[in-house]
Amino acid sequence: MKLGHPSSRKLRRWLDGNQPSIDKHLATCGHCASRIEEFSTDSEALIGAALEQLLQIPEELPERLQRTIDKRMSTRADLTLVSELFGVPIRAVRVLSAPSEGDSQ
Repeated sequence: MKLGHPSSRKLRRWLDGNQPSIDKHLATCGHCASRIEEFSTDSEALIGAALEQLLQIPEELPERLQRTIDKRMSTRADLTLVSELFGVPIRAVRVLSAPSEGDSQ
């Protein structure tokens, strides 16, 4: 660090808007302005990596979705069978087969 230049900490705080006292220095110092540019680029890369990780589809998601679909299809098939066997409208079967508040899934 050269004498007279703000520290890296102060430059990073300036990026966050918490260090307005070094505005004049940055307007005339190419060295510090380029350091600000590097900090900004580094921050963008970190944010991009964090977003990519956050938005990544969990590996187990397709399997979980398939289990849910299979369960619902099975339930629908069961409801249709009951409806056909007893001549009860499918909506009535759904109401009768819905879990009550005390039941656990």
